[in-house]
Amino acid sequence: MLPLSSSYDFGNITEPKTVNYTLFNASKNNQALQNTDMKGFLGLNIRDISIGDKIYSYEPKSFSIIALNFGDIELKAKLNLIFSDYSVNFSFNGKRGTIFYFIPSQEYYEEKSLKTDIFTTLSGKEYRVALAKKCRINTGFKLFLKSSQSLNSCMELLGYASKQNLLVPLWNSANIAPNDIPNTTNIPKGAYSEFEVGKFMTIISPFMPPIFRKVIEINENTITIDDPADIKKGDIIAPLIKATVSKQTNAKRDSQDLLELKLEFKEIE
Repeated sequence: MLPLSSSYDFGNITEPKTVNYTLFNASKNNQALQNTDMKGFLGLNIRDISIGDKIYSYEPKSFSIIALNFGDIELKAKLNLIFSDYSVNFSFNGKRGTIFYFIPSQEYYEEKSLKTDIFTTLSGKEYRVALAKKCRINTGFKLFLKSSQSLNSCMELLGYASKQNLLVPLWNSANIAPNDIPNTTNIPKGAYSEFEVGKFMTIISPFMPPIFRKVIEINENTITIDDPADIKKGDIIAPLIKATVSKQTNAKRDSQDLLELKLEFKEIE
């Protein structure tokens, strides 16, 4: 029965994606699916195969794996199909996230906050204790949009992201690519940086949809990412936080007949 192992990268999962497989039983014995061992399968579905199914001698069996657009940002899953005489192993990778790529117009800020509480000892002395391991980042800004169509695009993006993983760039840490860097895993890093190992970053280009990668190492001048990316001169490179909209004002016309929208975001786990 082939293949005995396989791996697949779903890429950026902004809508459900499907990969199809066909197993062929090349043995003289019928093979029954006795068990399945699944790890990291949140947001993944298996279709057209289940425990008890038989693959008869010299016959194929087709099934599908569907990656849904909800779940953890980073998809890392393993599947082991255990048949009567064989086991077949699969591994899956991918990323889920919607980047809010609109560039701030005015009043941009970033601030850090740490949730704490005050406790009182038996002696009556008060002391403050952190309720989280690290500070969270809050950010906000104004957007000036030229048309109702641009406003609709912005609101649609926010609405879609609220059902998935909303990823917001930290613009104070953004830098501009000085030249073309094709197919690279080493990204230039600016002097001020909120990039963190284990978190995500984005490359925003006028020529293609924004992409995001995981940061796996940070050196003095470069950031190493998990998958290669093509960088063009002028692309924006910025760290990302997973966030939720904490405040949003209704759009209004300003003195120059632009649509003004104020947004605030709060970092979440």
